[in-house]
Amino acid sequence: MVWACALGIGCAAGPVPCASPSHCATGSECLAHRCVPLGSDPVAAGSLRLVLEAEQVAVVRGADHAPGTGLPPTVTFGGPPATNQELLLRFPRGWASLEIDSAFLLLEPAPGADPSAADVPVRVALAAAAWTPGSAAHAPGERGPHSSGLARTRPPGVLRVDVTAQLQALQTQGGRRGRSEQGRSDYGLVVRAESSSERGATYQTGAGGALPRLDVYGRGPGTSAD
Repeated sequence: MVWACALGIGCAAGPVPCASPSHCATGSECLAHRCVPLGSDPVAAGSLRLVLEAEQVAVVRGADHAPGTGLPPTVTFGGPPATNQELLLRFPRGWASLEIDSAFLLLEPAPGADPSAADVPVRVALAAAAWTPGSAAHAPGERGPHSSGLARTRPPGVLRVDVTAQLQALQTQGGRRGRSEQGRSDYGLVVRAESSSERGATYQTGAGGALPRLDVYGRGPGTSAD
């Protein structure tokens, strides 16, 4: 599913992840889960907004789970070893021809997610090899750029991670291609926890619930920011 709209809002700044204003330095605020200078807006004036749902999803559940058994409804980041999982995502390339200002990965918390678990830092990178949707025993390798986010559990909230650098890297490495041409080097994104907690943070995968989404802001070819 894809939808877009034109926006008339002001300038953007700094992709430092945050969960609340207390995570940001003096003179900045937590806006769209990023520390930005006070008074900033998340994207450039006149940006086009493009929202895309994942077209391929896999959950890496470890060697104890047989691959190819179908996509589980949830993924847990940073839980105990038996439940600490990774998420693989690939999206339609509707963003490929844009001059990208900002892009965010969004995951919806699972219904009934534990509200007393600790927040979990997560990392997003580019997948370095092909993978099969569904359940997987092992994750493909990863490559930069990397970005970080905070999986909030008190209470559970939408996970929002800046992936601007990843999409721009795919544009540079594979050239800007339309939706009919999937970039040969585009194997999607890998999402994993950077540390563990007692229960981890659990999100929907799209199997019977909300699909992961890309929220992209940019300009079409031949346009410029005001």
